[in-house]
Amino acid sequence: MVDRWVLSRAVALGGSIALLAYFATELHHRRPLGDWAAVFLLVIWAWEALFVSACLCLGHWALERVFRLRELPRVESVAWSMALGVIGFVALLFACGAVGLFRPWVAVALPGVLVATNHRRVSRAFHAIWTAPPRLGLSGAGFAVAAAGLVALAGIYLGAMTPAAISCDAGWFHMSSAEDYVREGRLVPQIGDWAKTLPQLTAMLHTWAFLVPGMNTPQHWMLGLHTEFVLFVMTLLSVVVAVRWVLDTPDGHHLAWAAYFLFPSIFIDDSNLGGAADHVQAFFALPLLITALRAFERPDLRMAALAGTLAGGSFSTKIQALYVVLPLFVLLCARAAWAARPAEGRTGARRAALLGPWTFAASLIAAWSPQLVRNAVSHRNPFYPFLLGWFPHSYPTMPDASRLFFEHLAPVGSGPFLQSARHALETAFTFPFETYGPHAPQGVPFIGSVFTILLPVALLARRRRVLLSLLVSFGALFQWAYVFPVPRNLQTFLPLLVVVTAASLAELWSRGLVARAFAVLLVALQGSWGAAEASVSARGRIDDALALLETIVSGDGRKRLDEYFSGRRALDRGLPKNAVVLLHTTYAQLGINRRTLLDWPGFQGLIDYRPMRSPRDVCGRFRELGVTHVATSPEWPAHSRQEEALVDAFLARYGRSRGPMGEFVLWAMPPRCPPDTPPFRVASFQMPGYEDGLYAVERMTSLDDGPRPARKRADVPAGAAAAASILPEADVVFVAKEVELPAGVLKTLAVGYTIVAAYPDYHVYLRSLR
Repeated sequence: MVDRWVLSRAVALGGSIALLAYFATELHHRRPLGDWAAVFLLVIWAWEALFVSACLCLGHWALERVFRLRELPRVESVAWSMALGVIGFVALLFACGAVGLFRPWVAVALPGVLVATNHRRVSRAFHAIWTAPPRLGLSGAGFAVAAAGLVALAGIYLGAMTPAAISCDAGWFHMSSAEDYVREGRLVPQIGDWAKTLPQLTAMLHTWAFLVPGMNTPQHWMLGLHTEFVLFVMTLLSVVVAVRWVLDTPDGHHLAWAAYFLFPSIFIDDSNLGGAADHVQAFFALPLLITALRAFERPDLRMAALAGTLAGGSFSTKIQALYVVLPLFVLLCARAAWAARPAEGRTGARRAALLGPWTFAASLIAAWSPQLVRNAVSHRNPFYPFLLGWFPHSYPTMPDASRLFFEHLAPVGSGPFLQSARHALETAFTFPFETYGPHAPQGVPFIGSVFTILLPVALLARRRRVLLSLLVSFGALFQWAYVFPVPRNLQTFLPLLVVVTAASLAELWSRGLVARAFAVLLVALQGSWGAAEASVSARGRIDDALALLETIVSGDGRKRLDEYFSGRRALDRGLPKNAVVLLHTTYAQLGINRRTLLDWPGFQGLIDYRPMRSPRDVCGRFRELGVTHVATSPEWPAHSRQEEALVDAFLARYGRSRGPMGEFVLWAMPPRCPPDTPPFRVASFQMPGYEDGLYAVERMTSLDDGPRPARKRADVPAGAAAAASILPEADVVFVAKEVELPAGVLKTLAVGYTIVAAYPDYHVYLRSLR
């Protein structure tokens, strides 16, 4: 007989469910379920939950079965499992792409299989944490810190939620590479853009996001941004784990993650979460630091192998992994040298110390191998576009390719070593006030001054792990300051600085009331310094996120999503499916969704204008590469006057204009190349770097960006009195803006030439064909 109590509650629950279903159905009739903001975001977060579950399952399996590490603290095991899982997940995506399996069903099947085959192991780990949750024991100050941290985290999320957050680099190569892979259904060689051949782990994560079925293009972009946010949250968890290990406390320090926001550069444009690789690489920094220092402190080949694997994952994300990997590798080598002393004897620890660096290096190469193999197959150089001189058969390349690469795409520091090293050492101490960029002010410590101010506390802490972490942090800072000290690259190892700062604050907090008052004052000063600039920079992205949510609630969400990158998507709609597009003088590609090539010197090795002399040469090279269309940006001049003269003449005389499309002007290639003509000659008036006069076009190769060469002398000099005499010989004329030319010159230009380009600094005239 059924118990009445149970029956009555079952009836009540069933009735409530029926009423809820009726209520939801009525709402759906008034506004479709897909237009609800909550449902819109829940779908994205459901996919992120699947991704995280898959990575945790795969990583935990590798941690226990491959590396045989079962004795790690529970939370540390979760954090390191996630890092390992991301590396393994990306390796599996590489394998799928290599055999042409980039299909929507893979986005479901791959994580689904990983969860189905390994979920029990992870369930046990989380069950152990769930049944013994940490005791927070927050005081008044603790609640204030937690509240401030959660507000900052909410700001980070809103600032990274919409496609408006997508950064320049993400729109250029991280996300656009994923767009290429999904369109082609496989890995494809990126021969027309050096940046797209750089480490691909972030692009692979976006590839998974773009493969997810049931979403439109902007929703795929949002899913990719959410993946980066998830990894950032895992980085915050790693901060807690790392601070506990550095201070040798198995529990406590639950709020150490909030120290991340004492470095408000993460809110500043170009350093924010925006789909690029900086914060993805930062996700690997602390797992790498702690595992490598564990192998240094107590030599263990398992830990050295784990550290090397994480280092390989970091190198697969961004080459700036060297900033963290090199100091750690030097420490392991120093430990091996110490173990090599005869007095050490023949113990297992000595053997592990001696083999530690080799194990670390071998594991690094193994984890990095998908990227290396891809470049070796596609470009005949595993490190392409680096080491072009070491691999003479690299493809594609051109004369001086290595010099152009390092002068333009990767402008590393140059100059006398000792002078540069001294400046880098100074910058390692003064960087909070000296580092700035186009989106960040000079003199305001938006990166965070607390790390530098607390250096005496860290040095006097007398904790070896704090000192080791500080040593590695300064090794990374020195390399960053020496090579390329831009704010976004510092984000790659910022978690190291956060851990040292949090450990120093914890040490200060334990020293009494006066020390606590100093800590509160220091944090308040940094907060007031950084909060204003952070809020100004992030406000536009946050406002856009709130506006997007508002339009979703009102039912206009899809229309609002279609507005993101509308110029590039208009170009996409105007192109045939099999089009090959040359992006002349520009590089932003996300949303075009076609095979694209660049012609920017120093950014690719495929198109070299320097040997060209006429429009026929331009057309011939474009046709060799299969170019069907050329997209120009009216606001972006060419990078040399030679390129400007030849490409403008080719398009104006022989290209078939399709008119403006979004932010571009589209040209179709002519059915056949133009007839051969004598080499072009160019007249220049008041152009930077050139004497007034007549030039052979091949002499006007000076690039607008990069090192400035000496001012060139004209083949036929022309002062004001002789200006008109050179025009009959000129095919193209460059005239700087607001230059007062003689009346005869102006008349000749008006009658015999056509303006084909007008930029803020100069105009380009092309001789009219009769």
